[in-house]
Amino acid sequence: MIDLSPYIKIWQLTMDTLKKEEVVPVPSYESWFEPLKVVDFSNRRIYLAAPIEFVREWVDTTYKELLKRYLDKVSQGEVTDVKLVLLNSNGTYTPDNENENENETELSSQPAVAKIPKPISESMRHSALNPKYNFESFVVGNNNHFAHAAALAVAEKPGTVYSPLFFQGGVGLGKTHLMQAIANFVLENNLRAKVGYFSTETFVNEFLNSMSNKSTESFRSKYRNYDVILIDDIQFFSGKSACQEEFFHTYNALHNNGSQIILSSDRPPMEIKGLEERLVSRFSGGLTTEILPPDLETRIAILKNKAFMEEVYIADEEVFYYIANQVDSNIRVLEGSLNRIIAFAKINKVKIDRQLAEEALKNLIPENKSKPITLELIIQVTAQYFKVRVEDLKGSKRDNNIAFPRQVAMYLARELTDMTYSDIGKEFKRDHSTVMHGHDKIYNRIEIDPKNKKFIDDITKQIKKM
Repeated sequence: MIDLSPYIKIWQLTMDTLKKEEVVPVPSYESWFEPLKVVDFSNRRIYLAAPIEFVREWVDTTYKELLKRYLDKVSQGEVTDVKLVLLNSNGTYTPDNENENENETELSSQPAVAKIPKPISESMRHSALNPKYNFESFVVGNNNHFAHAAALAVAEKPGTVYSPLFFQGGVGLGKTHLMQAIANFVLENNLRAKVGYFSTETFVNEFLNSMSNKSTESFRSKYRNYDVILIDDIQFFSGKSACQEEFFHTYNALHNNGSQIILSSDRPPMEIKGLEERLVSRFSGGLTTEILPPDLETRIAILKNKAFMEEVYIADEEVFYYIANQVDSNIRVLEGSLNRIIAFAKINKVKIDRQLAEEALKNLIPENKSKPITLELIIQVTAQYFKVRVEDLKGSKRDNNIAFPRQVAMYLARELTDMTYSDIGKEFKRDHSTVMHGHDKIYNRIEIDPKNKKFIDDITKQIKKM
């Protein structure tokens, strides 16, 4: 097997160069280039594997030629070509079509043709946008990875891919953040772009006022001349036939002009009751992406990011674990809980620790609230206890400092939940016999060594405290 270490180094140097020279915006660099892994090299061609097909396809069609130039430059001609492939869960990769014409340059990899700038007013460019809602402050997790990638793709090439882009998800999961991140990104990179962000309620109220004031032409002129338009909470069109009629024609005008349309709702288009079929059809005609509630690891990352943004240092890691285990579905409530703790600490002039967090949130979280013990929670607490990364526990590393904590997590999962060996194995990407062996190994160690029993008891207490 070929030694990939020289090419991994070349790839890292290439990324460093791209970042240093600011060839692409930071969010693009972090979302498209950082996830890529060197998996093979042959005939001066480096193989870069992406974690999901969406990323592979986007880098292949948008950045392939750029990467080839910089790899050639950094490697001094040792690497002249790049192949984007899909990374499998077991570390192998799925080759793309090797029979493609290597000399053919795909049209989609060429720079988009710039539109002739339209006259613009400040009010149309900065409609209700929050500058804090950007890609840099958005925490990416398993629950929103695809939605984030789609949002960034649209922000980079508005009006050329995925129009409409439709976000669906429950309240407080980040739909508005991603929508406004797109708008802020576009404005930052194109000062002449006409970008409008509105709630559906605003659209409805302005339309009804225009009918009362006999100013519908002015209303239509405003809404039908954006390069990028974002309409939040589209489910509120439900049952409003006149407003749906107007938005239908607005949508068609924008679509025909090549404008980028971005919509959001708490449910998929086809599940919005009282929405006309022709609107359902149009909303479903682009790309619909769902944002799910964040898992425990992502919730902790969100809290840490929030503390960083607020310039608040929290030394006690248990504070983050405590909040993340009390609030598991709404990011706004999650961040609001941290804000309450920070304010509580400032008012009382005390440091932030687990005890303070419990005191600050005691009126919001019932004392008798019982959280179910999940495999996710067990893995997180075990990783914290042994000071290892969650991804390493779930990964393929076999070093003893990883393998032993992994066996502990398997043991606790079997003892504290109703999961079968097979179910546990799926999370660790291992078969049931491996999980059974890990469980039995820890069980035997507990029986013969009181020290092992103590740390198992300590971890179990931590899990039950969460």
